[in-house]
Amino acid sequence: MVIEMPKPIPNNFFKKWSEPMAYIVGFIHADGYIYDNKPPSSHGRKYVLSFRLSRKDKPHLEKIAKLIGYPAQIYDYEWNGYDISALTINSKEIVQDLQKIGVKKIPKIPKEFLNHFIRGVFDGDGYVRHSSITICGDKKFLAWLKKILLKYYDIKCGKIASHTGCYVIHICDRQSYHRFRKMIYKNASIWLERKRASFAKMQLPEICLDPRFHVYYMREKRKMRTIQNLFAETEKKAKEEGKIPIVSLKEKHSKDDYLLIRARDLIKIAKLVKTNDAKYD
Repeated sequence: MVIEMPKPIPNNFFKKWSEPMAYIVGFIHADGYIYDNKPPSSHGRKYVLSFRLSRKDKPHLEKIAKLIGYPAQIYDYEWNGYDISALTINSKEIVQDLQKIGVKKIPKIPKEFLNHFIRGVFDGDGYVRHSSITICGDKKFLAWLKKILLKYYDIKCGKIASHTGCYVIHICDRQSYHRFRKMIYKNASIWLERKRASFAKMQLPEICLDPRFHVYYMREKRKMRTIQNLFAETEKKAKEEGKIPIVSLKEKHSKDDYLLIRARDLIKIAKLVKTNDAKYD
């Protein structure tokens, strides 16, 4: 009796660039594993694409599997005390398509899909913490990413630094922070929910006409009072000139103190106060 082997299931997902494809290529670059037949994988399969994420991100794996359109099962298991969900796709065609793209190196991506690729990288190897964005990776890739962010999106990154066995770049500049957030989610249809939610938690202001008229986030109350006095003087001057009071300051006390200046007030303040008039120290 001759047993016929199942025919390979054709898949064209990684053959033509699209927004979901660019995102998943970025996610694979950061958090995916590719095995080909050199050498054979430990489980005996020759061509494998796999993801292993925390159990809480299982719905994201389900989205990826659905988009790729290849029948695959997601397995749940425990590893070193962690709850893991794993997606495994056995396809020579898909693996070879990804290798042609150069997914684990520096892939050649059409400019119109760069932000989606970067969003995939961020969802796999990035995080938001202490009002800054951090992305991990190898040194060569991060050097390329820094150039791309500055060239196409005017996003400034810090120096590449070594950190616990890998390299990282930080985006700390306030304007670059907001440009990055807006850029990666522009025209997006797929993202990791908890990563996007991390931006909402920070609630950083977006307007910065002048460094003095930004939100001042500080632990030193002396400096905060100095800024309050500056705006009080500005408001007094406006009243003397018969103009409408322009400043709305709010103090919020949590772990630290900061001033919140309404964005619509910033333009009015900038017209009345010159940069060299302010003394902060």
